[in-house]
Amino acid sequence: MNYMLASLLLISAACGNQQKEYQKSNPSLLLGFTFGMTEKQFNRHLEKLLEDGKIYVNDFDLYTYDMAFDKGKAETSFTPYFYNSKLNQLLLALSGSGNL
Repeated sequence: MNYMLASLLLISAACGNQQKEYQKSNPSLLLGFTFGMTEKQFNRHLEKLLEDGKIYVNDFDLYTYDMAFDKGKAETSFTPYFYNSKLNQLLLALSGSGNL
């Protein structure tokens, strides 16, 4: 029986020194985005991912990535949040069917 899986995952960085430490130990998030990148850097990287066909815009006008799992895939849309013009959160919304 298929069912719809919908969940939210919030990836967030801490402020100040904690964010710098996090960036050192985890330089890349999903698809090569990094905490601390400027909006201009984020948008440039986003355009490159679109050009390369790694992401697409879904029916709801959201940037989307098909995330693969062992037992299927999930459509993953994401929304960036910036603080002081730098990426500090990346909200992911996953939806799929079956047993992921």
